Amino acid sequence: MATSEKRSRWALGLQTKVLMLVLLPLLLVTVVLVCFEAYSNAKDTREALAEQRELLIEGRRAAVRDIVQMATTAIAPIYENAGANDREAKERAAEMLRSMRFEGENYIFVYEYDGTNIVLPHSPEREGQNLRDLQAPDGTYIVRDFIRVGQDGGGFYEYPWEYPGTNESKPKHSYIDRLEKWGWIVGAGVYVTDVDEAMAELEAAAAADLRN
Repeated sequence: MATSEKRSRWALGLQTKVLMLVLLPLLLVTVVLVCFEAYSNAKDTREALAEQRELLIEGRRAAVRDIVQMATTAIAPIYENAGANDREAKERAAEMLRSMRFEGENYIFVYEYDGTNIVLPHSPEREGQNLRDLQAPDGTYIVRDFIRVGQDGGGFYEYPWEYPGTNESKPKHSYIDRLEKWGWIVGAGVYVTDVDEAMAELEAAAAADLRN
């Protein structure tokens, strides 16, 4: 009787061990697959969010480029019919550019190739001053860079600048164009803080979904 019970216990123990040997790898595979799926989902989500952010920023950059091109188009009749040293034409064009606003208080700025400011609506007291040595918070000589970008044919330029209403610097994306005959660069800039705020909300929502 004792021998029979011992055999039963031994058989049960063997069955348990065999079952564990079969189930443990399956359990491990399941855990690995679940973890891998979660990692893949998180990775895919991060990549999708990063891609979305880039698309939104590109949209903002395209918008500021269009604003600058619209501004130069608006003064084209004055520019095209004026000489290189036509002071009256320059003053009329500057006044037109000075009055332009977009997205609230964003504005058009104009510099001569030597760094003299012509149009700066948010700081009109600086108009007529040479701002060639104006620096961004990181030490970048932004007016010099504006001029360089303009003389190279125009394009985008990113730099840190104090965000209105705060003491913090935020990335600002500008587009620069040129009026070669007058030796002017014409530009405008936008912050992308609205994009960053929107993306932060999306990232928080995505993280919550991944946890559920």
